[in-house]
Amino acid sequence: WLIEKVKEVKIESIHLVPSLLSLLLQDGLEQCISLKKVFTIGERLPVAVQREFFRKLPQAQLFVFYGCTEAPGATFREILPNEGFGDRVILGKPQNNKKIYLLDKYKVPVPIGVPGEIFVGGRISRGYVKNNTLTRERFIPDPFTGKPGDRMYQTGDMGRFLEDGNIEYLGRTDFQVKIRGIRIEPAEVDIRVTEHPSILECVTVAKEDASGDNRLISYYVRNKQAQPLKENELSEFIRKRLPEYMVPAAFVAIDKIPLLFNGKIDRKSLPDLEIVGSRISEAAQGSVLEKQLTDIWEEILDAKQVSRRDNYFELGGNSLKVLRLCQRIKSDLDKTVSVAEVYENPTIKNLAKLLQDEKRGERFSHFFGGASGQTPI
Repeated sequence: WLIEKVKEVKIESIHLVPSLLSLLLQDGLEQCISLKKVFTIGERLPVAVQREFFRKLPQAQLFVFYGCTEAPGATFREILPNEGFGDRVILGKPQNNKKIYLLDKYKVPVPIGVPGEIFVGGRISRGYVKNNTLTRERFIPDPFTGKPGDRMYQTGDMGRFLEDGNIEYLGRTDFQVKIRGIRIEPAEVDIRVTEHPSILECVTVAKEDASGDNRLISYYVRNKQAQPLKENELSEFIRKRLPEYMVPAAFVAIDKIPLLFNGKIDRKSLPDLEIVGSRISEAAQGSVLEKQLTDIWEEILDAKQVSRRDNYFELGGNSLKVLRLCQRIKSDLDKTVSVAEVYENPTIKNLAKLLQDEKRGERFSHFFGGASGQTPI
């Protein structure tokens, strides 16, 4: 409907949230040849969407506002077609009627290049209607102007100042999660996934598995004109760009990112972990050893339908569960394997092949001084 209206009225300028812009680019926005300026606000604008925009609407300019209902239009900049589509999200510089502060947890300004939470001063909202508690929490006195009554708004966004005065967006404080004890920003995973030429959009969230551990799940929308993805292609792609603890346990293809009524991403409507875990996977076939390893994996990982080619870490394995695996292989199968060998052979097929290598046993025993009765960690 919106595309038809733009064509009918010959609209030249339009404001959209990035997730809605992405959806329209998939549904024929290139037909809107009257468009000259497109403004985005409210969310991070993925690199893949920028790339698609300039490919389909070469006649139009693309602008990004940073702000929210409480403090609209805090920064503004034009994204140029020749920027190179780097992986950083640059918000621009503060508008004339706004003040931007990047503060640490003690509300102290951070140096250039150091991450901090974004606070906006200047012309901001008065507060929330009939919610004085939340107003006092988010709209706090501005100690940097020296004027009584001045306030600033705590956005919940993270960023850092660059040398040229621009602000780089680093994600939401409330979306940060801990994986294996390390705090990460899922938006960074989104950025890396959308660097793949076949991926148009991505949303990464953390969900608890049956054992209570957080696992990263990346939901992606594939570019319909791109080549189909090969098995494990995204996992291998991300492993070259991010540390192991930031590699999602699963990549889930969906037709479109679910949106709220205001056009922002509806994370609660993404498939839950049980749905993700019920994917059809080939049953472990082959040797008796492979089937024994499958039983151990399924018990430790609390997983079902584990296949010979499934990756231990993509199913929720971590360093502690690797230790448990080494101990179970020793106690149940009377075979010895090191932590390093599990990392190098993370599938049942490869691990079974390793354990069946008779010459490996001699090399292993010699390397560890003949202490074959111990589990090396």
